[in-house]
Amino acid sequence: KVGVIIFNSKRIEAKVLNTFFFLMLLFKFLLIGDGNVGKTSLVRRLCQDEFDDKNESTIGVEFFTKLIHDKDTDFKLQIWDTAGQEKYRSIGKTYYRNSVGILIVYDITDHKTFESIEDWISEAEVNCDPNGKKILIGNKSDLVDSREVTTQEAEELARNHSMLFLETSAKNNTNVFEAFMNVSREVYAAVLTNEIILSNCSSLSLQGESEEEESVRKEKKCC
Repeated sequence: KVGVIIFNSKRIEAKVLNTFFFLMLLFKFLLIGDGNVGKTSLVRRLCQDEFDDKNESTIGVEFFTKLIHDKDTDFKLQIWDTAGQEKYRSIGKTYYRNSVGILIVYDITDHKTFESIEDWISEAEVNCDPNGKKILIGNKSDLVDSREVTTQEAEELARNHSMLFLETSAKNNTNVFEAFMNVSREVYAAVLTNEIILSNCSSLSLQGESEEEESVRKEKKCC
């Protein structure tokens, strides 16, 4: 088996204890935003290509992984889906640390969720990697007849905070992969220039897990 370390666009064969393994860049991503805006639907569409209208609200956090190939580079996304309800937000904040990709989601059919975006941006700036790359996502674009948030006002907000912006539909699978890919590319470019230092890049285990992932897996196994 061929093992590869991928760093700064260079592929290097690696062998440890006579076992070849894969080591790739690991990006910690965070989804934040009010409850019921479709954060879980977005990540389930990305990772499992599934959509369920009856998704229950997230309690605390949910954890997903996704391997993404872009040209000659491979990324592993470690995606933390946080609860938007106020009573669970203190739990979610513990998972902000070291996040380098931040997806801030609102519902285009509910202006109140858009009005909360400034607060979510502030939380991300305080708790995530200070150079992390953010994208503003207007979800449920398939419900255009019920739109309350215009594309123009969302674009202006994103521009004011130097964020990317996309409207998505988890239901129709519109711009879901593109949202994660665009942030991945920005993070990768920042890594190459040392704007972002990946504190978790070197902590992948032989199974391709980070220490944080391994801890979550063991907790689930023992419970």
